[in-house]
This record gives sequence, structure tokens and C-alpha cells, in this order.
Amino acid sequence: MRKLSHARSWYLLGILLALAVAYTSLAPVSELPAVSMDDKLEHGTAYLAMTLWFGGLIMRRHYWLLVLSLLVFGAAIEVAQGVMQLGRTADPRDWLADAGGVAVGLLACLAGLDHWVYWVERLVRRP
Repeated sequence: MRKLSHARSWYLLGILLALAVAYTSLAPVSELPAVSMDDKLEHGTAYLAMTLWFGGLIMRRHYWLLVLSLLVFGAAIEVAQGVMQLGRTADPRDWLADAGGVAVGLLACLAGLDHWVYWVERLVRRP
């Protein structure tokens, strides 16, 4: 596996993505913009994006850790929603949607999209 030219930046952006997912999952609904997307689709899309993002940064042999981390992240958010009393409710179906997004992202990475970050760096380096 080649070394990324901007690995720190890619990881930082991934962490910012995860923080954005956490914030939008935990903030009171009144503080968020109205989105006309189905709630479960929002969950699946967010976890698909995080899986693709980090799947492009780590080696395939570590995918099990990525999947486990994202599933625990999603479960922790659901538990937090249940105890925070900010107008959010814990819903196991949200976690299942998260898991679906992780599964689709993992399959996409295994199908070859795990190289997306290298493709982007190659495009950026071209004069």
C-alpha cells in the first residue's frame, strides 16, 4: 500500500465528519435544519460515508476494527439520545440503519472504492 501524501489531513477530515454525525445525532432537533430525507436513510447515509471515508484510509486487514468501531459509535449515540432528555429518543431501528450503511460501505470498499483517497491525491498532484 502506497503512503498518502496528506494522511493527517485525511484523518482530520474524517474525525470532523464523525463529530458532525455525533453533533447532528445529539443536538436538539430544534437546532438543526429541516431535512426532507427519511430518518433511516439519513442514518444509513451518514454511516456509509464514514465507512467509505475511513475504509479509504486504513488497510483492509483492519476493516473489522472499523466496522466494530462504527457499530459501537452508533450504539453509543442511541444510548446517549435516550438519556440526554433533549427531545431525542433512542431507537434500535436507527442503529440497524447505521449498520446497514456500514455494510454497504464495507461492500463498496471491498469492491474497489477503498482506493478513492489515492485517486483524489493523484488528481490533485497532476499539473
